[in-house]
Amino acid sequence: MARKTGAYTYRPVDPEEERILSFSDESNAADERYIYGAEAPERVERPAPRRADVRRMPRRAAAGRIRATAFGWGYVILVAAAATFLLLACISLLSVHSDITSSQRSIQKAEEQLQKLRAENNAKEIYLNKSIDLNEVYRIATEELGMVYPSADQVIYYDRSDGGYVRQYEDIPNT
Repeated sequence: MARKTGAYTYRPVDPEEERILSFSDESNAADERYIYGAEAPERVERPAPRRADVRRMPRRAAAGRIRATAFGWGYVILVAAAATFLLLACISLLSVHSDITSSQRSIQKAEEQLQKLRAENNAKEIYLNKSIDLNEVYRIATEELGMVYPSADQVIYYDRSDGGYVRQYEDIPNT
């Protein structure tokens, strides 16, 4: 039996038989003869398979196909303009993103500074409120400065017509 490898067919060698055998290969219809006892199997080249329907394209048709698949100058300019626009859009987007990031960082720093200032302000306000003794203020006002609470006939109430501020152009009436 023949063994096929690649493009060659190798025939088995049997050293005990010295008679001539005839084999037939599926790819080669001609009989091949081999004498057993030889040193190496015979190398038989098979012909390359032929393509059944190979058609050549006429030169004009080939040139037309090349022209049809080639890019025109207008198309090349359009693609280049689109690529340039996309590149500029990407650069602009990155620039805006960078600006937003830096603004967020500056806002964060300003908020941290505001928190520190509020904490300092609250601490100073608490210190001031603790340092002022209202009983001592009353004692100094009444004993040392001679101040007194107003009597009922000295207090005058009046209605404000507008919700804004009050400017006093004349004295408050005594009624």
